[in-house]
Amino acid sequence: MENKEKQFGKIEKRMPIIVKGIIFKKKRLLDIRKYYIDKNGDVKPLHKGISLGYEDFEAVLDILKKNEEDIMEYLEVDES
Repeated sequence: MENKEKQFGKIEKRMPIIVKGIIFKKKRLLDIRKYYIDKNGDVKPLHKGISLGYEDFEAVLDILKKNEEDIMEYLEVDES
């Protein structure tokens, strides 16, 4: 099995979020993680993130697709 990472996307912010494929213990995972930029300008991972295998990703994606409208509406509400 190849030992490569493949970046699928990056959300540019003060603390970037990177979505990439990784291989951990010979298992392919989708890693979604927040990063920070250190004092030298290097991008470093935080512990805030999740790595999903095929079945878990498929289940999460199904939930997101089925509930996209409700989720977007929920996220738009300002609690202040």
